[in-house]
Amino acid sequence: MLKVLYSFVCDHVVSRKIEDKNYDFSALGILDKRTFDSLPVKLENEIFFVVGVTGEEGDDGKDVYLNVRGKDIRFNLPLFNYSFNGYDEITVFNINFNEFPVNVEGTVYFEIHYNNKVISSYPVKFLRKEVR
Repeated sequence: MLKVLYSFVCDHVVSRKIEDKNYDFSALGILDKRTFDSLPVKLENEIFFVVGVTGEEGDDGKDVYLNVRGKDIRFNLPLFNYSFNGYDEITVFNINFNEFPVNVEGTVYFEIHYNNKVISSYPVKFLRKEVR
């Protein structure tokens, strides 16, 4: 069964190749909350959703999806097709979003779906600054 070891949303991902098929990843600006002067807004910079998984031989070739949902947003994307590389081998995937829309205050959930089940969820809270 596919297992999510970590998932998060961040401002930037830096990767460098360390072997034929392996990369070293570093994340900058991991998001759990972001505040804006006014809403609605589209994020000026792209954001990245990063996930690290392990699996078994039976998971090889199966599709994994990303569902993004919140108060005023909902969409699904194919995230990756899992390729088994060995037991205890962590496979890292990332997807970037340009001009991500934030229409209302609230929490947006980045959910990983596999075999029609949610196997991981990462929340990011978007807020509007209070006017005093």
